[in-house]
Amino acid sequence: MIPELGPQYREQLGSSLEPLLVWARRRYEDPGTLLAIHLYDGQYYNSIDRDGESGWGELNRAYSPKGDIELSQTMTYQAWPTIASTARIIQDEYARQNGLICIENLTQGQVLPQGMVGHPGRFLYYLDSARDYLCRRQVMEWRPNADWQQDKTWLKSVDPKKVGGGGLVVWEITEVFQAPNGHWYPRVIVQKQTDAREDYRSAPLKVYDVETIYLDLSPTFPEGIFDPKRLPGQ
Repeated sequence: MIPELGPQYREQLGSSLEPLLVWARRRYEDPGTLLAIHLYDGQYYNSIDRDGESGWGELNRAYSPKGDIELSQTMTYQAWPTIASTARIIQDEYARQNGLICIENLTQGQVLPQGMVGHPGRFLYYLDSARDYLCRRQVMEWRPNADWQQDKTWLKSVDPKKVGGGGLVVWEITEVFQAPNGHWYPRVIVQKQTDAREDYRSAPLKVYDVETIYLDLSPTFPEGIFDPKRLPGQ
């Protein structure tokens, strides 16, 4: 992010995965590093944060029997995303060609604070039933003048200058691997998107992010790591 620190970071991180992991783990041990710990046991959600000035804060605890109230980290969110109950299974060409289950969820457009516009949304999830239902592809589209918009006059009082173009974001798991226990995981996740523009549906998708995932297949857990009463700062 800061150009003058680039050479210093490159020297610290090295040119392979091993020194990068050493650097990351050393950051966890640095008391000046911002750090958050989250535990969810199926009934209660617990979290605690640390900053470099005041140390560990107070433990936050909330009853949440219907699920974790916080979004999971990127791999889980992209590989097994939360799908709204209003979604439905459809069959399109991509699903047929790749042997996937396609789930579609449509949302209504709305006028946001300060008069900004959130266009109607179309969200597609392509699940791989042969590989632990990995979501091999996600498509998020914000479509102006969508035919599923129920209120056709919803933009009547909006300044036309605040009505932007549509947009498209696609996440795709391009590589997967199978762990020794038989479970499947994403190896590489590529995110592509268009800018908000009138011709977004014909515009080329540009690569925005490429995420490579490394899993520790034989982790060691310190005693009490899953006990909220033994979190740091207690």
